[in-house]
Amino acid sequence: NVFSMAIAGPWIGYGAYRLLRRFGSSAAIFAAMFFANLSTYCVTSLQLALAHPDPVSGFWGAAAKFLGIFAITQIPLAIAEGFLGVLLFRFLATVVRPQLEARGILDPVVSATAKETADA
Repeated sequence: NVFSMAIAGPWIGYGAYRLLRRFGSSAAIFAAMFFANLSTYCVTSLQLALAHPDPVSGFWGAAAKFLGIFAITQIPLAIAEGFLGVLLFRFLATVVRPQLEARGILDPVVSATAKETADA
């Protein structure tokens, strides 16, 4: 559990975020949440296959069974978690925007008057 939930899932989610943030924060956040969720259950399935190999088909047979049980059923939940993550981030962007800007997560909003002054 520690490896799949605290190491593999978060790092894969972070990687997805870093790769896709040029497409906008919503797409990057959705992908991060989706892939972190799904990869956690894929890694868990592989761990279970290592711990409980199938007597006939071995590791690969057990992996296919566990992936079919955990990973496939997790897809709708990963999609829902992706949407929930985007909604939560949008909420936070309105409530604590200065803190997110200070950490470099959001770009500072430039007002129209500040832009006109800079252009002059």
